Order: sequence, then C-alpha cells, then structure tokens
Amino acid sequence: MKTMTKKWLEFAKRDLKDAETLFKSKSWESSILHAHQAVEKTLKAILAERNLPIRKTHDLEGLAGDTKINLPSAVLGFIEELNSYSILQSGSLS
Repeated sequence: MKTMTKKWLEFAKRDLKDAETLFKSKSWESSILHAHQAVEKTLKAILAERNLPIRKTHDLEGLAGDTKINLPSAVLGFIEELNSYSILQSGSLS
C-alpha cells in the first residue's frame, strides 16, 4: 500500500471514530459530517492507490465515479443519501 493511501485511510479512520462517538452522544448533524468525511477520505485513498487524480471536492458520488469501481447498488445508495445530508454539499457553510 502506498504511503499516501495509508495517510488517507488514517484520516478516514479518525473521522469514522469521531462519527461513532458523536452518534452515541446523539449529535446527529456532526456525526453525519464526520461520516461523510470518512467516506470521502476512503474514496480518495482508493484514488491514490490507483494513481488516479484526486479532485478537491466533497462530492461523494463524483469521487465514487472517479474510482472506476462498480460499487454495489446498496453502497451507491448509501453514498447518495450521505451526500444529500452533507452540510458542505448543501452550501450551508459557504
């Protein structure tokens, strides 16, 4: 595994841990934000490992497409739903 891939996955694991902690404390919006970040960084790890360009975006659906992996429909559905809840996608923080 490439060094850059490992770094992206380390960041993703931290975000996932934070999402789980926030979920347990019923901090739903913050949990969703960290879950989104965990998936985003995991997708970017895949791109790094495959030597594909990593765009500066928070669009999970676009990043999933960039990986060129045929993901199962359940995974794509989860990505689509998570993307729709993203504060970053909705422009609330712009």
